[in-house]
This record gives sequence, C-alpha cells and structure tokens, in this order.
Amino acid sequence: MACGIGWRIFKPGGLSAEYTRHVLTSFVYYLLLPAMVLEVLWTSELGKRAFNFMLLGFSTILLGMLATWLVGHLFRFENKRLGAIILAAVPNVTYLGLPVLEQTFGHWARSVAIQIDLFSAAPIVFTLGIMVARHYGEGFSGGYQSPLSFLNAPPFWAAATAVLLGC
Repeated sequence: MACGIGWRIFKPGGLSAEYTRHVLTSFVYYLLLPAMVLEVLWTSELGKRAFNFMLLGFSTILLGMLATWLVGHLFRFENKRLGAIILAAVPNVTYLGLPVLEQTFGHWARSVAIQIDLFSAAPIVFTLGIMVARHYGEGFSGGYQSPLSFLNAPPFWAAATAVLLGC
C-alpha cells in the first residue's frame, strides 16, 4: 500500500497509478496467468483426479453459498448485502490460495489450486454468481449474455490448450 501511495504522489516516469495498475493487471491477466496455467496443467495428470477436484470444488462452494444464504435470511440482511455476502463465499483460489498451498504443501499443490479455480470456482462465479448479482444487485442494465461467455478468457484458453496438449 505504501508503494501505491508513493506512486500516486511521485508518478515515476510520468505514469499515473491508475494507468500503471491497468497495465500491470492486463499483463498478468493476458500473459502471466495463462502462461502459468498452461505450464502447470500441461504437466499435471488430468483425469479422474481432476474430475474429483472439480466435484469437490463445486460441492464445497455451493454448500458455502447455500449456508451463507440461509444465515443471511436468518439475520434478515437486506438484499444487496445478502447478495454481496453470498458472492464473497466463492473463493479466490489462484490469487490467494495458490501461494499458500504451494508454500505449505509443495510445488504439486499449484495444480490443485488452478484446477479448483478454473474448473469449479470460476464457472460458478460466471454463471451462478452473475445470477446472484443480478437478483440481489441494483442497476442491472438488462441485455442477455450467454452463461458460457466466461470461457472467452485467457486463463480458460490456456487451460483448454493444456488439456489438448496433455492428451
């Protein structure tokens, strides 16, 4: 946070913090994350174990969302807060979980984190999560977007490429 504050004040190279943040997040999302996904999944055994990871991820995330919804109704949270809390029940496995898992269990745990994130958490966020946001949120502009549009993302392209190369 101190670096971010310093960047806003001093603007190294004349670059604003907002522009630099945009460039860095784009670089990570479009290049570094897909490269890591490709490297990790290409060298992993994807088969029955990957399917089991996916089922485990789906079931625990959905149970967490259901439990959150039940407790939110019990405490009578207003709709927009309940929707936000339900969406917060979905883990951010790759960005936060991957470093912790890798440091705790070793290099092999990267594959587990990426598989659960890409094959369970992300599909839930981009389908059920969008439905929850539309239902509980405010200002939905309408317009239909296919629930499968989440597949049009660089990490998913990398995952599909890794699966094809690993066959």
